[in-house]
Amino acid sequence: MPTERFLRLPGDKQDKILDAAEKEFCAYPMEDISINRIIKDAGISRGSFYTYFNDKQDVLDYLVRRFREREYDQAREYLLEHDFDVDALMLKSIDHYVEVFRHFGICDLGHDTAIKRGLVQFNGGRPEEDELAMEFCQWIWDRIDRDRYRVRDMDIFRDVFLHLMMLIFMTAARLLIFGDDRERTMKRYEEMLDIMKKGLIRR
Repeated sequence: MPTERFLRLPGDKQDKILDAAEKEFCAYPMEDISINRIIKDAGISRGSFYTYFNDKQDVLDYLVRRFREREYDQAREYLLEHDFDVDALMLKSIDHYVEVFRHFGICDLGHDTAIKRGLVQFNGGRPEEDELAMEFCQWIWDRIDRDRYRVRDMDIFRDVFLHLMMLIFMTAARLLIFGDDRERTMKRYEEMLDIMKKGLIRR
């Protein structure tokens, strides 16, 4: 995480430094990241950089966290405006993540950039160890009309939500990586969602 000194900088200066870092992390793998390129692009000294961050991993962790916080904030706004319709949020998220993946080059299979690795591997542990996901799911859980939902347990709700997000990422990747037909891909998404809701076996 950045130091208090960085957080006290004016917002435009913070953005300039983080934009320079994002540009670097989107272009190179972690082992080739250059602090010199970042500080040159940001217009700061090397000494200043190290008063703001410990190292390049510290910057990457903060970029990923900031991105995820913004994603969850946007999702909260959407849910507040749409009567906590989680299904609608999931559907809307497909096109959103197509653009996110394109922006960060996540689906460029031949280019293993630092930002891609950071975003894909932000949670290598158990779901309950993902602080931001836990906070977001708890936020929904505290506000929804639970009579509208089949889930009665917060932990199960969180796990279902995270599985739905994986379905969203997979669908967005199909559209972006493989260029699959949109109508067929969305039909596939609806069918997989229906199976998740009702189970594999016809009853």
